[in-house]
Amino acid sequence: MDRRQQRVAAFLSGADPNWNYITIFRSTQDLESMLQKDLDLTTAEVVGRLNKDWGANMRAYDEGHEHMLMFADALTAGITRQFPERFK
Repeated sequence: MDRRQQRVAAFLSGADPNWNYITIFRSTQDLESMLQKDLDLTTAEVVGRLNKDWGANMRAYDEGHEHMLMFADALTAGITRQFPERFK
């Protein structure tokens, strides 16, 4: 994981002092792993496309799409829990 990814993970985990109640994020390292997985899936998608391996391209896209939806749901849960008065 490069320094930028570590900074993003540190920012996200520091944005909500109670963020670790989200079950998929037990530590900043979990967040870093999720960011790395996103990069790995994006890379696999690009490699599949460059190699004209459309099956690999679509599998990586589909898995990446599901991964980001799960990630977005977790972040949304954290935001709504931190600011419940804004989501009535």
